[in-house]
Amino acid sequence: MAVLFISYQEASDPLMLSQGLSYIKGLIDKQNSFILLTYEKNTNESKIASLLRSLGITWYTQRYHSRPRLFATIYDIFVGIFSTFRILKTHPVKLIHTRGFIPALIAYLPARLSGTPVFFDTRGFLADKYVGGRLLKEESISYKTMKAAEHFLLKQVPAFAVETQRHKDILINECPEYKEKITVIPCCVDTERFNLIKKGDGNILRRYGVSEGIVFSYLGKLSTWYMIKEMLDFYEIARTLFKKSYFVFLTQDDPKSLNIPNSFKNEIVTIRPSYEDIPNLLASSDIGIFFINPYKRYNSCPVKYGEYLASGLPVVINSGIGDCDKMVRSHKLGVVVGDFTPTNYTKAASELKQLLQEG
Repeated sequence: MAVLFISYQEASDPLMLSQGLSYIKGLIDKQNSFILLTYEKNTNESKIASLLRSLGITWYTQRYHSRPRLFATIYDIFVGIFSTFRILKTHPVKLIHTRGFIPALIAYLPARLSGTPVFFDTRGFLADKYVGGRLLKEESISYKTMKAAEHFLLKQVPAFAVETQRHKDILINECPEYKEKITVIPCCVDTERFNLIKKGDGNILRRYGVSEGIVFSYLGKLSTWYMIKEMLDFYEIARTLFKKSYFVFLTQDDPKSLNIPNSFKNEIVTIRPSYEDIPNLLASSDIGIFFINPYKRYNSCPVKYGEYLASGLPVVINSGIGDCDKMVRSHKLGVVVGDFTPTNYTKAASELKQLLQEG
């Protein structure tokens, strides 16, 4: 069976490598072939092209446009629609897998006219994520239009996936007709890359000035819905419980956006890691941390959460993020911060120290 996989990301994006391509590799065989349509920002695509060829994936690309944001996205959608029509005409596609809202919009008309079924891999509702990232306001026309479009697409497709059980329960309560077509598929981790049995190479952190001590690591973007200030506020309190500690940011973003207090500036380390080095850097850490704006984040299962756990790290997270807080509490996987207050930070930090002492 030929499957067209549409993503509004670069093929080399870390999320596509860890989630999209890992998923495809697990399904591709003599019975299943994949055609991939992605939106590329960079002109140097030779390395990823070689990887895709080795996997037997037929790759089509469109150029990603970012400005002006709304019109650029609309333009990309129309270009994607025509590209999808061409792919369907050229290849015997039996299923279209859309990763996210924009790819689902792209696939809707070609799928409808060709009779090709669509699997809508929602990755949570984009409209709500945009509000949580302060990119949209809930009362705006853009939000209401996007939310209506997402529900329209859910009603059109024969099957769709969400990331969490909480999101599934909420959707079924709102729209019982979704019950037969909805599946929970959390963000997953490639345990061949992130193996808690493997010990990290301690020297890899020493290259960046991190010596002996407790290492808090944050992996990912510094902007949008991730609450960097609150993580630093928590660390400022937690650091007092340890003889020596560091906070390591593993990110491709510009570290200039970090507003670090002078009182612990020397304990903050920013690393722009290669994709290959990330498992080793996490395995060399002691704690994984992330705080996310909890606005309607019942639909979220962060990739970094699974990668922290697979690396053997206890986690520090805030409440309200998908199924994560329930799992952390019930299985003692780390600590959960409620409200972002010094009192809650102190309580969570004390629980974290005790957890580390228990091993």
